[in-house]
Amino acid sequence: MNMWVMWVASGAALAGAELINRRMRAGFAVWLVTNAVFVVNNVAIGQWAQAALFSAYFVLAVRGWVTWRQNVAETV
Repeated sequence: MNMWVMWVASGAALAGAELINRRMRAGFAVWLVTNAVFVVNNVAIGQWAQAALFSAYFVLAVRGWVTWRQNVAETV
């Protein structure tokens, strides 16, 4: 994968963290995309431990997205 794609993904991942810090659910959507990019890149270059790590982060982002939705539904 091109290096600029990884730089963009890294910047977007930081932006996702800032969205979460501001209590905005969209941060999890950003993390879903960026973690998927990191998984694909790490598989492509044979970095299996990093691919596993970002796969776990992807699952955690899914969990965050779903949990956030459930919490909002419970407070309404």
